[in-house]
Amino acid sequence: MVKNEKGQALVFTLIIIVIILLFSTTLLALTLNSRTLVKKSETYVQETEVAEMGIVFFKEKLMQSISKINEDIRNDQNVKLADLANKLATSIRTLDQKSVQVVDNKLMYTLTVPLVELLPNTNTIVVTVKSTGKKIGHSSERALTARYELVGEGVGGNSAFETKEEFSKINNPSRLMFTYPDEDKVHTSSIVGGNCNYPLYAEFNQYSELTNSCNHLSNGSMKFNGSVAVNPNTNLSVSRNIQFANFLTFNGNKLDVGKNAIFKGSVEFKPSSSLIIGNNAIFNQNADFGSSTNISIGGNALFNNAISIGERSELKIAGELYSANDLKFYKYSTTKIGGDVRIPTATFFDNSTLNIDGNFLMTNDANIQGKNVQITIGKSASCTTITIGAGSTLHVKGNFFSSKWLTVNGKICVEGKAFLVSKQTVTRANSCPKNQPDGTIYELGKPVIGNNPFVLIKLPDEEIKYK
Repeated sequence: MVKNEKGQALVFTLIIIVIILLFSTTLLALTLNSRTLVKKSETYVQETEVAEMGIVFFKEKLMQSISKINEDIRNDQNVKLADLANKLATSIRTLDQKSVQVVDNKLMYTLTVPLVELLPNTNTIVVTVKSTGKKIGHSSERALTARYELVGEGVGGNSAFETKEEFSKINNPSRLMFTYPDEDKVHTSSIVGGNCNYPLYAEFNQYSELTNSCNHLSNGSMKFNGSVAVNPNTNLSVSRNIQFANFLTFNGNKLDVGKNAIFKGSVEFKPSSSLIIGNNAIFNQNADFGSSTNISIGGNALFNNAISIGERSELKIAGELYSANDLKFYKYSTTKIGGDVRIPTATFFDNSTLNIDGNFLMTNDANIQGKNVQITIGKSASCTTITIGAGSTLHVKGNFFSSKWLTVNGKICVEGKAFLVSKQTVTRANSCPKNQPDGTIYELGKPVIGNNPFVLIKLPDEEIKYK
């Protein structure tokens, strides 16, 4: 019995020793893991803090740049939001890929500054920055992204012109030209079986046909080197830029482009379709927009060939328009342009409407023989020969210049001064009444005052994304 008891005691003791060893090993592993996690957590916090230091540094430099730019342009009435965006982009590009070491050179942050975005339709400049914090000698890093929406006070642009010579400022297409951005590196792609999973930057070298088998979406940019046909009930949405090098036939519902669009070939939009461009647009060949189409361009537009705006269609251009060829505005169409406009010749059909907030230069003839055509110019206007049909109205809120004879069967009312060829009968008036008789030209003789306040940009609080 004594031996059995001693044996049992020995076994019990061994079991206790094994249990203690197991617990000790587990506790040691947990302790080591905890220390590792604490070190990782400390590194994570340090990397986050140094990345935040980069955001603070960038914001200080951004505010300094904005202050200097605002001071430089304070007395320039002709400055535009695009000018400020270009100045700001040049200033902050020096911070791109800038690295700064801190805390006894143990930590560092690196700034990445993408291109500045201009959103003319909301009078906004968008600046973003990525600050990457890193502990030197470690592979991990922490990236923070800050976004700044700089809101412009006033729209900028030219004041109402007081002399005919000033119209040379808008008689130049180069101010509106742009190219497909270099940063949009494309990858050759093809549309197979209605595939809609496009890479970030896609290039199509052959004829492309888009069907309604799926929604055609791209979060990047697209280039079409061959002809393109978009079938009925089909949408194409591109978040950045798009370029069509050849003919485009759009039978679909909507083409939505987040930034810029270049149409190098002829363009045909079938009735009841929609074209939305967030920033600038260039049309190198003829563009025919069918009836009841909706065209919205958030920036400037450059038309290098003839453009037709179909019946009951609506065209909105937030910025300026330069046209090198004829424009036709068909019945009941509505066109609104936010900046200065240059057109060589134009034909207006019955009940069409044109509203221009800026100055208007017509280098050749204007045919407004349609009935009930309404044209309103927010600043000054200059033309050569113009024919205004019965029931139609040309209302110029600035000065009006004409180098040749006007045929006025409708009515013209000029709030500023009318500089016309001799033998044109002009009636001095106090207002532009709705019941102004057909066949008359009214002149109010008001002084032209620049109505564009300085374009200053304000800096709101940043929006920081922690990833």
